[in-house]
Amino acid sequence: MPPTARKGSQHMKGITPPPFGMPSQPKQAKKTSSESDPLLIRIFSWYLVMRAALFLIAALFLFGPVDNPLTSFLVGHAALFARRLPITTNDSNGTASIQSYLGGYCVFFGLLYGLTAWRWIVRHWLARWALMFLAGATAIKVILAVALPDASLYVLGGIPVGNPIPLSSLQLGLLVVSACLNLTIFFYLMFYPGVEKTFERPFQ
Repeated sequence: MPPTARKGSQHMKGITPPPFGMPSQPKQAKKTSSESDPLLIRIFSWYLVMRAALFLIAALFLFGPVDNPLTSFLVGHAALFARRLPITTNDSNGTASIQSYLGGYCVFFGLLYGLTAWRWIVRHWLARWALMFLAGATAIKVILAVALPDASLYVLGGIPVGNPIPLSSLQLGLLVVSACLNLTIFFYLMFYPGVEKTFERPFQ
């Protein structure tokens, strides 16, 4: 059979074949890296984003007028943000001083949480190791504070444990929960399948 006849027999009349072969089945869309990340990693990343947003929104109100109801609430409940304030309402112009202090406090931690959230969203390796260090150090501190109540080197809530001040059953239970939670975070980031690979991305 001549070449022209063979060529014509392979093509339907009036239809030009594409230059490349068509796949027999359409390829499935690949999952993005964020969709393949462990669920708890994604949840914690958005938790950091929300914390940063809450601190920055609170700072906007704290730098606003004093007579705002929300500003008055934030100043009146300063313990929600800081355990110990360097000033009190008994000082001259104490309310305004607390408002300014809390405003700066919220801006600082809002930016800090925002930076941390960014590092977690881009899955930088330093974010994983930093949280592992903090969780492990906190767990060790709490365990030592409970196991060695006479050691004055370990501070619990700003009060030297070696004073000594006996812990109530509620305080002891909260400390045990805190230690278990921090140990869980540490071992999850260290050993859970897929976590280490998630944070192997280069600096962005």
